[in-house]
Amino acid sequence: MFRKTTAAALTALGLLALPAPAGAATTTAASGELIVLFEDGVSARERAAARDRAGADFDRGLGLPGAQVVAVDGSLDAAADRLERQPAVRYAVPNLTVNARAQAPDDPLFPRLWGLANVGALTAWDTTRGAGQTIAVVDTGVDLVHPDLAANLWSNPGELPNGLDDDGNGRVDDLHGWDFADGDADPSDDHDHGTHVAGTAAAVAGNGVGVAGVAPQARLMTVRVLGTDGRGSMSDVIRGALYAAQEGASVINLSLGAPASPGDTAAFTALWNDVAAQAAARGALLVVAAGNDASDNDSWPDFPCSATAPTIVCVAALGPNGQFDASYSNYGARSVDLAAPGSSILSTTRPHEVLLRERFDGPGFAPGWSPGSWSIQPAGIESLGNAAADSVGDYAVGSHNVLYGSTQAGPGVHRECLLSYLVRHRLAAGDQLWVDVQTADGWIELDTLAGGDGSTYYGAERDLYEIPAGPVGVRFTLDDDGAAPTGDGVYVDDVEIVCRGSVHVAGATDDYGTMSGTSMASPHVAGVAALVRAAAPALTPAQVAVALKAGTVPAGSLAGKTVTGGRIDALKALQAAGAGVVTPPVEQPRDDGTPPPTTPPPTPVTPVTPVTPSTPLTPSSPAPKPRAACDGKRGTARRTCLAVRRCATVRGAAKRALCVKRAKARGRCWALPRKSRAQKLRYQRCLRLAERGSSRARPAR
Repeated sequence: MFRKTTAAALTALGLLALPAPAGAATTTAASGELIVLFEDGVSARERAAARDRAGADFDRGLGLPGAQVVAVDGSLDAAADRLERQPAVRYAVPNLTVNARAQAPDDPLFPRLWGLANVGALTAWDTTRGAGQTIAVVDTGVDLVHPDLAANLWSNPGELPNGLDDDGNGRVDDLHGWDFADGDADPSDDHDHGTHVAGTAAAVAGNGVGVAGVAPQARLMTVRVLGTDGRGSMSDVIRGALYAAQEGASVINLSLGAPASPGDTAAFTALWNDVAAQAAARGALLVVAAGNDASDNDSWPDFPCSATAPTIVCVAALGPNGQFDASYSNYGARSVDLAAPGSSILSTTRPHEVLLRERFDGPGFAPGWSPGSWSIQPAGIESLGNAAADSVGDYAVGSHNVLYGSTQAGPGVHRECLLSYLVRHRLAAGDQLWVDVQTADGWIELDTLAGGDGSTYYGAERDLYEIPAGPVGVRFTLDDDGAAPTGDGVYVDDVEIVCRGSVHVAGATDDYGTMSGTSMASPHVAGVAALVRAAAPALTPAQVAVALKAGTVPAGSLAGKTVTGGRIDALKALQAAGAGVVTPPVEQPRDDGTPPPTTPPPTPVTPVTPVTPSTPLTPSSPAPKPRAACDGKRGTARRTCLAVRRCATVRGAAKRALCVKRAKARGRCWALPRKSRAQKLRYQRCLRLAERGSSRARPAR
């Protein structure tokens, strides 16, 4: 027998894990109808007799042998039980009302949102799209007039644009949020970071424009705490987070952070635990980024990620292949909770002027590209389509493979320009990939890549600052050192040179761009948190955090890297949030007056409670407090000293030595002037070489 109550049947289909949100379609059964399947070999006369004994009438066939729809009066559950007690009946279940599944919205860039597919957003939208929730983006601000964000902006219900503090919160005209960096009511973004984060969390879906967010019906509260350079003070961040909680945000996204000295770890842990507790008291959950230093937050804490409050969820980054992106993402088996898509994430930005863009998705190279020995090959990841490959199979000994693309920049000076691209590579020792950009001022070397296992794409972004009118080009050159062995080579995709635009143009796709980092991973989880809060509004912030951690899919690349060892999954998080909440219906007495059968209720799935350290995180090995050791030093010398002293927390003599080498190399970079464009580029190259533990200049070729 397959006896099921109505609630149990719905639960089996995954449709009653949560109460239906306001405005959403509810799951019901057709009035007075059951689907019945009779045992094999049962005659029509025996079927009729079974229906008569159960008080059911034939309604229609199903086209499935032995199955039919029957009509009953009274309780469906009681009628189903009466039928299933007949030897001729295999099972009887309610004739459920089926709702259409969420379709992919008509946003033209939706197919490129691999992150939304990875977290299962479409499936979760069958339950909720986040209506009624507010996500606070505590960041560089948000573009308040972006066509994909403006309709979802949070509006302060107690404030009017009249120059007065109408709601008495100490902020005049904070209509959509507040700017703590400049101390005014205009939290507009002049950096792009916050706008990009906001789009991933809650860009409007189905408006025929651009992209869609994970929670496309949630509201976006704008809290600016970082300046035009993407930097700010921790005090402003804390004030911004508490403001967001005070004004009713249910989820607060913090795609930011800072490493702390070992001696200050306990204090910062206590500080952020207090902030999280105060925010939670007002109903807000904090979702934060793990950091982009490819380091272990358990050994070298980064805040607010490393705080131990149960209402802080810290997020690492995945690459487009769904694996942990070790090229930059921080991790921590005790301090980083889970992972989400973070590399090559397409989202909203301020207006841009695209000078050069190539996706390599056509059968051949676009006009303006000189491929040489490069060719169009499958990228190896379905979401990326094709890519440019330097060779088919391993490159040859002595290879000098050049891919060059060019365009013309229009009149005037194009400012705040950026080169971005995706790349994966497997190069033998001694072989390298050079990345150069050409402008009217000449060639600029931007990157040098070596090694790699060829399995993971990662995003690279390099500032060009400004580009004068004239020729613009980008060149990728694989150079072999003339000796065996070789490797599979290089795959490059999604190459762009974009500069700052002025206004949004209707129908244009230049108000969007790709970025990579744990900053892009965090809003994916913030969006899922808003979905959970919308579907289960009675949950506390701590319970939402548990649901997010329980709602993960295990990934081998995350084992030992995060608390859960998994990536966020929206549907699993919704199911975890609803586990134990569903109440079985009360059985009705049978028509003959006997009591109903004692059918046990469905066993709820208990969410996995993540392990939270009971004491503040401390470095794995003791180290003197850096400040005391560096007293008397000032400026760059003090900063370098602190960086070197921090290396004492690194395990292993070889790793400590490399850490010291890198710290000293960075110190030499910090001493460089950075006023002119050329000086800034030289400084950036110095830092990149320092991170590799190298000070080698580029050889002539």
